Amino acid sequence: MDDDDAQVRRDGELLSVALRTIRRQRRLRADEVAERMGLSKRTYQHFEAGDGRPNLDYIHRFAMATQSDPYAILFGLMIGSTEFAARCADNKLMRGFMITLQEFDTGLGSSISDVDVRTAISAFSAAFASIEADVKLAQAQTQERLRLGQEALDTRRPKPGR
Repeated sequence: MDDDDAQVRRDGELLSVALRTIRRQRRLRADEVAERMGLSKRTYQHFEAGDGRPNLDYIHRFAMATQSDPYAILFGLMIGSTEFAARCADNKLMRGFMITLQEFDTGLGSSISDVDVRTAISAFSAAFASIEADVKLAQAQTQERLRLGQEALDTRRPKPGR
């Protein structure tokens, strides 16, 4: 088996895990997704099993059928993380990224070839660090609000035996 065949098999395995995970998160049966995609059950089973090269049309149809983010699935394959695909299926993170990237491409046009990669990596790193900090702060604030709210509930709750 050559390197290309091995990569196709690896991509198929990653795709299969991502698709099954998302489908199960949605509590859908394979035949339901197949019907929503307009595929026979057998064709869908081959697709979900990751047979052959990833089919972009089927990935987009699967995303529509499961209301998930097709770009999260694709990028999950590209970075080798089925978890990424499943975690971003709902929040449409990669769809937002792709929309922004398309706007960036449109805005710069042919000047995009003048973008210094080091500058771009630095900007992406800073943006991702900022998003990560915002998420962690929001999580901490939510936990603190729940803790304080629980304390307030506990002080007003009748004592046992009353």
